[in-house]
Amino acid sequence: MLTAVTGINWGDEGKGRVIDLLAEHADIVVRYQGGNNAGHTVVNKQGKFILNLLPSGILHPDVVCVLGDGMVIDLNHLSNEIAQIRTQDVSVSPKNLKLSTRATISMPWHKIQDELEEERLSKSGAAFGSTKRGIAYAYSDKYRKKTIRLGDLLHLDDENVQARLKTMLEAKTLSLQAAIIRNLCLCQLFCHGAGRRLQNMHLISQIPAHSLRMHYQRESVLYLKHSLVQ
Repeated sequence: MLTAVTGINWGDEGKGRVIDLLAEHADIVVRYQGGNNAGHTVVNKQGKFILNLLPSGILHPDVVCVLGDGMVIDLNHLSNEIAQIRTQDVSVSPKNLKLSTRATISMPWHKIQDELEEERLSKSGAAFGSTKRGIAYAYSDKYRKKTIRLGDLLHLDDENVQARLKTMLEAKTLSLQAAIIRNLCLCQLFCHGAGRRLQNMHLISQIPAHSLRMHYQRESVLYLKHSLVQ
């Protein structure tokens, strides 16, 4: 039997708790959209859990959880969330967590754009109360075809992936060329987590594939080859 849980009240409807309850009798739990702007709180015998990206089914050891095609995934946040939930004695591995190759990667600049816009709107009292996690901007770039997907991380040396990265960075340069934030250029922001500082953002040759791997393939996400599903 297929059961769908859909929120129709702009969030905070208790979806996470309902899914946790339904997961007791499920084989697979799939999250089909959204990002780490979510905050699903579940309290059970193991304690209190606040899940942003991981489906609530992850608390059930025999359930396979899937981050689906429609999601935008901040891999740094996912890595930290996995690490945190493991400290609460919850097992997370490629066996019970699958990532769609078609899910979109939320980039560091999406959060920066979100923060800048919220700051701009707040000056006139028109701020949305954004989570500042860049979700809207990640989706915007997805539909503008200015993003890469999880599956691309396995093929970063491919010519077509490199071409898309070049197009992405050129487009982002145009939209943020006047925004020098904390004295870091966009490429520096892009590779911040990798501990690299790139000097010229116009040459894709200076953004080698291994920089992306360093930035995104942390211990918790290194099982990509084993957890990615079509």
